[in-house]
Amino acid sequence: MKVKGLYGLLGVGLVLLLALAYLYLKDSRALEEVRFENTRMSQKIEESATKQKEAIVQKRISEQLEEIAQQQKLITESQKTIALEQRGIAEQKQDEAIQQKQIADRAKTRAINALDDAEKQRKIAVEQKEAAEAAEKNATRLRLLALGQSLSARSINQKNTGNDSLASMLALAAWRFTRKNKGDLYQSELFQALKMSSAEENALSAHKGFIRDIAIVPDAGKNPLKLVSVSQSGEVILWEGDLSTLQPKVLMDAPEHDFRKVLFSPDGATLVAVSAAGKATLFQAPFSKPGGDLALSDNRLPSLAFINEHVLVFPSGSSLIGFDLRTRGSSVSQVYSHSNDIEQLLFDKKSEKLYFADKQGSVFSFSPGSNTQATFHCRFSIANITCLAVDSKRRIAAGTASGKIFVYDETGIKELIGHLSQVNGLAYDEDLLLSVSYDRTVRLWNLNKPSLESIIIEKHDAWGYSIGIVPHTKKVISAGADRLLRITTIDPERLAKLVSKKVARDFTREEWAAFVDPSVEYQSLKQD
Repeated sequence: MKVKGLYGLLGVGLVLLLALAYLYLKDSRALEEVRFENTRMSQKIEESATKQKEAIVQKRISEQLEEIAQQQKLITESQKTIALEQRGIAEQKQDEAIQQKQIADRAKTRAINALDDAEKQRKIAVEQKEAAEAAEKNATRLRLLALGQSLSARSINQKNTGNDSLASMLALAAWRFTRKNKGDLYQSELFQALKMSSAEENALSAHKGFIRDIAIVPDAGKNPLKLVSVSQSGEVILWEGDLSTLQPKVLMDAPEHDFRKVLFSPDGATLVAVSAAGKATLFQAPFSKPGGDLALSDNRLPSLAFINEHVLVFPSGSSLIGFDLRTRGSSVSQVYSHSNDIEQLLFDKKSEKLYFADKQGSVFSFSPGSNTQATFHCRFSIANITCLAVDSKRRIAAGTASGKIFVYDETGIKELIGHLSQVNGLAYDEDLLLSVSYDRTVRLWNLNKPSLESIIIEKHDAWGYSIGIVPHTKKVISAGADRLLRITTIDPERLAKLVSKKVARDFTREEWAAFVDPSVEYQSLKQD
């Protein structure tokens, strides 16, 4: 019993011990957990404290930043205020600058206007001065030109009275006054004074009959001159050599022929003389004797022309007939058929066109062999056209039975009045037109002059029949019923040079005062 009690006590003790052990263990675990929890809490507290410290630091930083921001804000607002104030000042300055600029612009405009007004006044003054000087110069120029005209007339008078020396000096002085003052060098009296004092030998005599026509070999002036003249007495004379020393050679002297026309072929190798009866006499280079006669027509041929080296063309009623000299008339053809009778014609070698005038006063042209209709150029108010001429500018000149000359170009028709009777021949030399008439005169028309007046450059002793220009020489040859060939220089400057060669001395002071003008400064004739 006692043992059972002991065991029971031991068991209870053991249970207590186990209970205590359990409790101890339990408490140990709890303690450990408490410790752990305390440690963890400590860590959390430390972390919290750290975070709190950091938060405080951050808060302080934030507060500091906020203070800085506030300060920056205050600074910015201050700067903004200052900027606004500066902007206001700048705008005020700008307004003031604009006002100053406007004031300056107005002042500048006034200055410019004043300058413009001054410049205008200066220009007006200069123009008035120049006008006055020009008027004075022009008055002086006109006075000297009038002096030139007066000297020309005095030269002619002195020449007619036999005072050749004084006449030459006066003519040369007239030329110089006119040229220096840009006057018209083709004044009639000046030209006559120069021509008379030049004493140019200009008459060739060899014919017994009236000289009806002349022909100059093509390219004369480049080669030795060949000139042929024909007369109503059946004479055909060849003139060869230099213009100053032309010598006659009689190719034919047959009184039964009444020659009215003569012409060279374009190559100068064939010469044709045509009689009033329409018969042609041929000559071949070197033109020593006649090569035979050909019947071109049964009627008088008012005109004819070579269109190539061998074919002659002449009018027959309203047709143009082509006559081939190589076949001696066996090959005759109609070159062109017109609506009216054809009177005058000529062939322009440069354009290779045949020009013709009909009885209505109309002028046409066409290219032979082209089978095209003729081109109409113009119609003159006077129908009776007696001769034609065409120059390199395609100006068409027509002489008439009334003595009037018409010139057609792109600007219209000009009427030249000067001849008193029928115009028988026309020739161009650049802008100069030369004409010869039954009124015995050879006239020069300067087509550059608006007045279109003519000057008489030559006079025949009887009717004038024919005229021709020697290329490159400024010389014209005319022929007429006085049986003379007259060669005339048509360049006043060349005539002046001839006169200058004849002048052997200067004016004396007394002569200058008496014949020139004492108010004009003395000028030596030896100076240019």
